[in-house]
Amino acid sequence: MRSNNNLLLISTRHEERREVAFSLFDTSRVAFVWKDVVFEEDWWVGVSHFSKDVIVFHTFEKNQSYQVASIFGFDLSSQE
Repeated sequence: MRSNNNLLLISTRHEERREVAFSLFDTSRVAFVWKDVVFEEDWWVGVSHFSKDVIVFHTFEKNQSYQVASIFGFDLSSQE
């Protein structure tokens, strides 16, 4: 979980499905901004940085060494 002002980023790992989903919760409105966003790399992904407008994600090598393989940004408003 990471927070940015009134926004709370929640990651949920579903081990059986080998999938991680991300949701953004606005604590001031007490409502989800968006829910259960998944990426093409559905298991080996984590959060590097959470800023005002962008979340920076990273992917891992698939050998469980936790070495970062790539980094990508996700715009909070457009969800792209």
